[in-house]
Amino acid sequence: MSGTTPLKRSAWVLASIVLGIAIAAGLLMDVSPGTDTVALSAAPDETRETADIPVASPVETPLAPIDTDADQRAVDALLAELQNKIQRLEEDVATLQEQRKRIDDDLVRLADRGTREPLSATTSPPPVEAAPPVEAALAVEAPPAVDRAGLDEALEQLGALPTERGHLIALGEPELSFKVGRAEFDSEKPDVLGEIAEVLKRYEHMLARIEGHSDSKGNTRRNLQLTQDRAQLVRDLLSEAGIDPDRIQAEGFGGIRPITDNRTIAARERNRRIEIYLIEP
Repeated sequence: MSGTTPLKRSAWVLASIVLGIAIAAGLLMDVSPGTDTVALSAAPDETRETADIPVASPVETPLAPIDTDADQRAVDALLAELQNKIQRLEEDVATLQEQRKRIDDDLVRLADRGTREPLSATTSPPPVEAAPPVEAALAVEAPPAVDRAGLDEALEQLGALPTERGHLIALGEPELSFKVGRAEFDSEKPDVLGEIAEVLKRYEHMLARIEGHSDSKGNTRRNLQLTQDRAQLVRDLLSEAGIDPDRIQAEGFGGIRPITDNRTIAARERNRRIEIYLIEP
């Protein structure tokens, strides 16, 4: 071996290494068939599992059901309450109007007493400074004698009612039918105005006061002007019939002096009227 060259020695070492590797490989191949192998389970498919989980829908707050019956009942209750308030206000207005009418009547009566002739010898004469009533401005000299029986009969035929302000002739829509919202008659001049003119002609000492009234519907200022125009129309017709205009007064009051409430059609018709007072000084 000592005579072996280095090249041969290197080839032998290399062959020994190759042989060792081959033997080791063979041993490994013999051992591997009997070796238990552990199969690694595949990693769970997280994507699939996630896909299988049902997606929860967004939480939504359910809308409360609309109770239309309850809403309607609430509206009906509110309307009923408002109607009750309106009715109470109308009653208060009617009461105030009645009180005002009584006050006006009392004022006229007191003024009338202050200017009338004394009823007896013991009655003191009226003071000179007393304010004259409206009728005093129309005063004319009374005739020496008056046919009282004839006058009373004529007033009865006209349906005149004795009041402290004079003999009242109330003319509603059946007697004086005006066009709606106008100071014009529906037809020709009513016959009752001619009858009143005849009484005034026969008894020249009498005065006439015409008052126009309406219901409470519509504009207050408009109603006031309308009643004034209608009262003036009646005055003009009496004047055309031969009555001295100085013996006649005309005034409109709108709806401030109702004789009944204005809740029904019939009541409003009664409030739309012309009142004529035949006054004896």
